[in-house]
Amino acid sequence: MKKYTLFNTIFLILVLIFTNGCNQLKPLSENRLAKLYPPESTVIQYHTNWSAKHYPKRIKEFKETPLNFNDIVFIGNSITEIGEDWSVKFGVDNIRNRGIKGDVTDGILKRLDEIIYFKPKAIFILIGIN
Repeated sequence: MKKYTLFNTIFLILVLIFTNGCNQLKPLSENRLAKLYPPESTVIQYHTNWSAKHYPKRIKEFKETPLNFNDIVFIGNSITEIGEDWSVKFGVDNIRNRGIKGDVTDGILKRLDEIIYFKPKAIFILIGIN
């Protein structure tokens, strides 16, 4: 059995970090990016008429400003969306607002693909307060 030294362990960790980082550098095609978001025709069972119209508008905004790898993501309903630029409030450059007024748990579940793909550093969820 081969003994691993501290050097071997550090080397393996660096290789894993580097190869994981290389995956992040691959360009994301428009087609692949579009698949990370729910289609405009998505129906969320418990949305009101107003939130059913607002939801696709916010999804369109998210498509226009996709997340970056290692962002901090705030996801939720109106309380999150109304916070607007959370980066300014916390003095941290990479906080992204993914709140949608009137959203419910099912709405969040439909839009997790973007968040999972970009592997955020942290996720803060606020949903179901109403």
